[in-house]
Amino acid sequence: MIRTEQLTKKYKTLSGEVLATDNVNLHISCNGLYMILGKSGCGKTTLLNILSGLDRFDEGHVYIDGSDLNRCSEKELDQYRNLKMGIVFQEYNLISELTVFDNLRIVLEIQEWAEKDEAAVRTLIQEMLSKVGLTGYETRHIYELSGGERQRVAIARTLVKQPNIIFADEPTGNLDSKTAASVFELLSEIAKEYVVVVVTHDRDAAFRYGDTVIEMENGSVREIQHQDKTEQFAVFRLTCQKNAEQPEEVELKYVQLGSFFAELLSNAGTEDSVRLSGIRKEKPVSGTEEHPQKSLNRRTPKTVRNLPTGYHVRLAASFLTKKKLILFLTVCVLSIAFALLFGALTTTFYQRDKTMILYLQKYRPEVLPVFAEKTYQDSFYQTQTETLTKGEYLSDLLARALPSDSVRLEAIYDCFFFKGSLCEDEEAHISDVTLMFIPDEGYPLTLSDGAFPVKNDECLITDYIASELDVRVGDCITDMSQDYHVSGIVKTDYIEYQLKSKMMYGDDSLYLDYYLNYRYLVVYCRSELLHGEMKKSSRSIRLPMTDFSAADKERSYRESAVLYDNAGKVSNSDLVAGSMPQAANEVLVSEYFLSSRNLYDKSQEFKPFSAHYSDLSKSSYHESLSGYLDLSKQFPNGIRIVGVVLNDSEKLDADVYLMSDVWKQIAQQYYDYYTASFLYHTEPNNISAYVRALSGTDVRIEEPALLQIYNFADGMKGLRAFLLALLVITLLLSGFVLTNFIQISIRGNKRNIGVLRALGISMKDVTRLFILETWFVFAFAAFFSVPLIMAIQRIANRIFTNGMTEKTYQIINWNWTAFLIVLAVGAAVGFFALQIPLRQLRRSKPIELIR
Repeated sequence: MIRTEQLTKKYKTLSGEVLATDNVNLHISCNGLYMILGKSGCGKTTLLNILSGLDRFDEGHVYIDGSDLNRCSEKELDQYRNLKMGIVFQEYNLISELTVFDNLRIVLEIQEWAEKDEAAVRTLIQEMLSKVGLTGYETRHIYELSGGERQRVAIARTLVKQPNIIFADEPTGNLDSKTAASVFELLSEIAKEYVVVVVTHDRDAAFRYGDTVIEMENGSVREIQHQDKTEQFAVFRLTCQKNAEQPEEVELKYVQLGSFFAELLSNAGTEDSVRLSGIRKEKPVSGTEEHPQKSLNRRTPKTVRNLPTGYHVRLAASFLTKKKLILFLTVCVLSIAFALLFGALTTTFYQRDKTMILYLQKYRPEVLPVFAEKTYQDSFYQTQTETLTKGEYLSDLLARALPSDSVRLEAIYDCFFFKGSLCEDEEAHISDVTLMFIPDEGYPLTLSDGAFPVKNDECLITDYIASELDVRVGDCITDMSQDYHVSGIVKTDYIEYQLKSKMMYGDDSLYLDYYLNYRYLVVYCRSELLHGEMKKSSRSIRLPMTDFSAADKERSYRESAVLYDNAGKVSNSDLVAGSMPQAANEVLVSEYFLSSRNLYDKSQEFKPFSAHYSDLSKSSYHESLSGYLDLSKQFPNGIRIVGVVLNDSEKLDADVYLMSDVWKQIAQQYYDYYTASFLYHTEPNNISAYVRALSGTDVRIEEPALLQIYNFADGMKGLRAFLLALLVITLLLSGFVLTNFIQISIRGNKRNIGVLRALGISMKDVTRLFILETWFVFAFAAFFSVPLIMAIQRIANRIFTNGMTEKTYQIINWNWTAFLIVLAVGAAVGFFALQIPLRQLRRSKPIELIR
């Protein structure tokens, strides 16, 4: 069953190598009590650790049932410790966090056999406790037991496995003589059914109880003595009388004689007299010897199984409770780290769109103006920024990005209105009015009087404008270029909002100008007026960035604005010099325009000359100038100035006159794309789609709160490097804290780990314990980080909204994506943090952990 050949084990010390075992040869083939005897340091415990598979050896062979332990894998050694052998330690090495019942049950949880169920497990445990004299101790905790009781639990834990071999390392080293004798008697009984190998330094006990005594000296086996213990099965009957007391009949087995006399002498006083008589030795009656029947034959086929999850959870939880302060500090630090990680992720990958959608769904503004900021570097290496609110480029961009059912509005800002000639008080006027062009049908406005316009010269005005101009439905207002008849009055909340008071006292609200532009100072006209009537009008058009005389001077060209008109208005009598245009690229120019630019001298004969426009669509401008009508596209080969016009009549006030067909094309482009800025009306059900559609472009919404959100998001982009550094530091901190916690946990539970490994629990199961323990810490930290994160968010939002008097909102909202990333990153950090401590743990031998 057990055989060693030339077994040698060496230890390296500072003074050199020490032979713990030196060419040990043993052969144990049958049941019995084998006592390994020797002085301290002779190698007997090392030999026991090697035989039990808890330690490795350097040379020789150890055969257990024919298997060479030196060639066994870690998994095979686990199976050997699980199924074939059990061990009893001098220090008991019970799992103090478990009850007596659970200390026994844990070894059965890693075994599997036929017909195993809860009832069979309980019966087996109760039988083994009864066998060691601990019936009814199932629910006791280990700290409630005496030393002898703990050792009996350790023996019962070994017996319940039903092993072939039982090893015991000085099982009575911490016990008094009486308890030690009872333990040896118990082992002697067990040895009738098992191979029991006991290490002891008690020479008397070795020869009294052992079937075979193996004496060791300096790492070698000095002598092996086999004892004939036939007499031990004899029964002694005697009469014991103490002083004058009643004589007592006593029946003892041979192995009980020593303890009987020891107890008798210890209880006898100096004046006491003890008389023994009638001593006779008898053979035991057949059937009187105790041979406990086992509920499960140890030859029943058994297999190894993993430790159940329930025990993993219980052990991991018990390990945690042993270091409450460290657990508390670790959870606190990790919670803060998770909160910092969440904050870094939330701000680094700020959910701008979500914040905007929540704000818009809450307050639902009537219109949303849009713009796009474009930048380029001019010829002076200075960065120029242009804000696009109109233009063909922006129109096409919005048409591609936004849903097809989006309602576009258009607005001309800073208009000046006053009463028309039909009104009595012609002094009434109002400035900074927004002229807003709305769809001809279906635009939601609440009217306090009148009706929606049906003609191009009709309009709606707000009740605030009506009160300021003192006009009613049917009256006329004008902007100097066109008369409008008021068809209806739009109801607003300007009185409740205390608009006049806020304007008078200079209210610093972010929203005052916005409300003035889009709610209170608004004149509403039909879209047909802009895209139909105005195109047909004979009014001249002022076009910025069209001064061909400064085409080669970038800064002057950008600052220029030229008034254009139809050359059809000019007659030959209006010409100062030159001739009427005949070709599409021929133009007339006013005398004042040419003279002011030194392009015309009356004293000299006029000669037609050519000029060109600057290309506003050059790639170097990055579409920055696309908000202006680009005449270089209309005149790719430039223009030719063929005549000079005298502007001395009311009908001729322009700078440049174009051929009629060319004029119509330019007027059409101008009124379609370059006259009014773009705005959108949104319904509550399409706000989300609207915001997300714009998110994929560089177009922004010009609303005060939304501009704050844009600026906050841009600020976070500027801090991205810092936030990413904070992210890395937080990850390193989390990894360090978790690694340190796991290492402390392993150090604090090394003995328990070693005991579990000695019982046959695999390193895989032990690893799961610490993985689960890490998950517990991770779960606690994640749970407590939530209120911490919410508190930080609340403080940040309160600081941001401090001073806001209206439309308050949360600039930072809960970010589930960031939180899930925190959990995922935390789990990953926990996984990597486990690797170093677990790698060190895997390298440790079970006996090293136990020590």
